Amino acid sequence: MKKAKNRQVLIKLLGENKGYYLLSVLSTIPLVLLILSPKNLYAWGLFIIFMIRIIRFKKKSLLFFSIVIMVITGFLTKSYIGNNYTQLSMDTPSMEIIIDPNHLKINENLLSGAGKVQTGNFTYEKIVFYYPIRSPQEEKQFLQLKKSSILHANVVLKVPEKARNLYQFDYQDYLFYKGIHWSVQVKEIKSIENHDMFLNKTSEIRMNFLQLLHNKIPNGKLLQYIQAMLFNQVNGIETEVMDSYRKIGVIHLFSISGMHIQFLITYLKRMLLFLGITRETINPFLLLGVILYGFLTGGSVGIFRAICINSILLVGEIFKRKIDPKDAFAFTMLFTIWFNPYLLFSISFQLSYALSGVLYMIAPRLKEIHTFKLLQVGILACIMTIVSFPFLSYHFFEINGLSMFVNILFSYFFSGYLFPVFWLVTLLAIVPFSSGVLFWISIPLQKVLEITERFSEKLAEVQWSLFVTGRKSFFYYLVVCILIVVFLILFEQKKSLFVPIALGFVSFFIFHFITTLNPVGKIVTLDVGQGDAVLFIPPFHQKTVLIDTGGRVIFGESEDDKKDFLLSHDKKLVSALKALGIRELDAVILTHNDFDHTGSLPFLSQEIQINHLYFPSGSENEGILDRFLLEGKNLKTNLHPVGTTDKIIHGVLNFEVLWPNKVGKGENNDSVVLLSKIGGLVWLFTGDLEAKGEETLLRMYPNLSCDVLKIGHHGSNTSTTEKFLKQLNPSTAIISSGKNNRYGHPHPDVLERLVERDTHIFRTDQQGAIHFVYKGNQKNWLHVLQ
Repeated sequence: MKKAKNRQVLIKLLGENKGYYLLSVLSTIPLVLLILSPKNLYAWGLFIIFMIRIIRFKKKSLLFFSIVIMVITGFLTKSYIGNNYTQLSMDTPSMEIIIDPNHLKINENLLSGAGKVQTGNFTYEKIVFYYPIRSPQEEKQFLQLKKSSILHANVVLKVPEKARNLYQFDYQDYLFYKGIHWSVQVKEIKSIENHDMFLNKTSEIRMNFLQLLHNKIPNGKLLQYIQAMLFNQVNGIETEVMDSYRKIGVIHLFSISGMHIQFLITYLKRMLLFLGITRETINPFLLLGVILYGFLTGGSVGIFRAICINSILLVGEIFKRKIDPKDAFAFTMLFTIWFNPYLLFSISFQLSYALSGVLYMIAPRLKEIHTFKLLQVGILACIMTIVSFPFLSYHFFEINGLSMFVNILFSYFFSGYLFPVFWLVTLLAIVPFSSGVLFWISIPLQKVLEITERFSEKLAEVQWSLFVTGRKSFFYYLVVCILIVVFLILFEQKKSLFVPIALGFVSFFIFHFITTLNPVGKIVTLDVGQGDAVLFIPPFHQKTVLIDTGGRVIFGESEDDKKDFLLSHDKKLVSALKALGIRELDAVILTHNDFDHTGSLPFLSQEIQINHLYFPSGSENEGILDRFLLEGKNLKTNLHPVGTTDKIIHGVLNFEVLWPNKVGKGENNDSVVLLSKIGGLVWLFTGDLEAKGEETLLRMYPNLSCDVLKIGHHGSNTSTTEKFLKQLNPSTAIISSGKNNRYGHPHPDVLERLVERDTHIFRTDQQGAIHFVYKGNQKNWLHVLQ
């Protein structure tokens, strides 16, 4: 009886007579994963489960449909993989790049965007490109582009960068999934000409429409929000503001979704009825309006999903054939997978279809809950937060505990007030002689948006609500997803909330405490470019320590550009730490004051709690450390100047301070030198200590030796002398230096001295982050760029 009841629940979820196509479409997801990765055991398991479920339904039409779409999906996936290759070569000196002004971005003096290059009579290859703008006149020329154009340019082709730290954004994979294989540096633009094609007219219309909004809406902030929330142009809103929205979990409100389309259909229907169009003939006009809106907003995953689902439903109404929304959703997902199977790996696809799919499943149950609107929004926000949990954890490594409550507030405010006002302002912008009205409307809206931004920034600063999960193994995400499915079934069955809440606590336990049960320890030399940052994670994730924070040294850029570059660099460090499950750092040890060792400290301290900060005696009055101490007086960080004979002990991590032997200014030869035994090996870290300091160090410690030497000063020839290596006799050397750095680090002479001694060399510039993993007597070296 219990099995029969469970089966009836599943049938109810998918639809007794309608909506069961969704099960067939979902079965294509593990099929695509198997084609892309045949050895994926999880994909095999999911595929078998779906097939068993389809067969047990005992519906011949369902089985036939499933087999047909699996054959088509397999064929299209194989075809897409086979055609995803490049016809360009690295030695291509020049090319004609077809660009769309909708896909261009100008940041200070850098033009970047996506384009395509003709490789045959009817074939094109997509590329991304960037070009340093040389004059204000040239910048104005690009800003005034309204039509698709061809750049005749001299170029240098580069292979896109791989992720250099574990679990980080992989630009090369990201572009590969889009069919892009080259990042093109434009050295010189010889000429620009119009590219007149009928298919480019939609792009021109879109640009003209956005320009109309720009001319008619006087307030910049109001324009930015309308372009972002109604027309998929988020570049105008400041990066810091968007980061705040992301941290509090409401970034999805800026992605065009079914809610946006429903607003459009509702108001468009009212307007058409007001104009005298009858209800019987209104649907073709609504369909045309939805499709035109799709062209105006671009072709992202979320937009395509929302437009396609609503278009299918409208077509059904036009032909007087009721289509179940779950079927429309299923076919839309299927079309998306057929268009590009690699979209399965995209966070936008995963979140968009997971959240909207769950919404279609629980919509009937939500309608049965008769209560006031705010509570309904609250229940929906709660479910959406639960469903999004594994996706946010996997891709962003943290969850904001306030996001559920913030989503209730923001969703109610945006859907009930801002969206209608934004549509009203957009319609007024189209109407002639409306500038005066728009001016007076924009003044209070400006204040409302400013208050909203300040409120979101304050919420984003709340640290106690941030729940850092790190990236877990796929098995744990599978377990949590199963628990979520059980939760949704129980919600559909109108069961007691006790079991769903208990399942929520189980999910929390899995993500929060599983790291403390891990007996594996790690020492990670992070790739922070031309800088140093070494992370220590002892077994069972006890007290964690970071030596240096890295920091990017930038030459020849404007102050605004430097700020953007530094912020981006700092974010990468914090993301790399959170990906490894770092919720707080028990200690940060700064070897000396150089910016490439300390530059990311201020941002790091804002994002991750630092309990203890160690630095060489005397350096607290110099450089960034001096500014940090002045600006961070209220931080809950204990400060410790250190020198010879001091010890730094945190949990099982024990560092002996060998240097500096006197109070200094935080210069290279004032670097903190640390000796420690971890994982059965003796490690020596020398910061940027130079030859003179090395010589004195050897005299002070004539019996000093080590198994692993962190090479000083990024492999500069001013450090790591022959005499130093001879006494230490390390079996392994780690060099932290930036790829293609301007200093030529590591120096060939240093490498030669290491090779002559048969020292195993690890280099972040060639191998990315270096991981030393240990468990008892077992040891293993791994690096990100295998």
